[in-house]
Amino acid sequence: MTVNPVFVADFDTLKKELRLGEVPTGKDTEDLIYQAIRNTRLGFWRILQDNRIRTIKTWSLVDDPSTTNEYLRHLANETEVKWVKLYLTWSLPMLFSDDSGDADMHWNQDPTFRQTTSRDLDRLRKELWNEIKENLDLLSGDEQAGNETTINVKTFQPEPKASPIGSTLYLKK
Repeated sequence: MTVNPVFVADFDTLKKELRLGEVPTGKDTEDLIYQAIRNTRLGFWRILQDNRIRTIKTWSLVDDPSTTNEYLRHLANETEVKWVKLYLTWSLPMLFSDDSGDADMHWNQDPTFRQTTSRDLDRLRKELWNEIKENLDLLSGDEQAGNETTINVKTFQPEPKASPIGSTLYLKK
């Protein structure tokens, strides 16, 4: 069963925005993406409700926004892409874990999840969710751009090096 995105124009546009164009689109893959879209739709409905969603959808999605409504429309579009991507970080990598056929090759050609460690995925999920929450505050009208009560700040620092396996074991002779 096909499920359309809320704010993104259509399924193919969403796949392009997610950079999943080269990932095989068999029934299993599409079902996982549709499930992520469905979960995202439910999330928007729970937080924004029908009236706010309908209002945002009436605003123009233009390439070069210049009004508050146009910026919010773009923010809704970007938030949907990030939210679907968040859901896919849990489900889509599992589709190719059996190493069947050339699915792994196609998967690794796409940079979205290429050779990603569980630590990287956890960090990505946390960053995506923080951005989504901030965006939803603006989209719901609870906060106004420039007057946000919280803004997440990212810091960049090197990852601590893991100790080699066995370096902390002391054996008695």
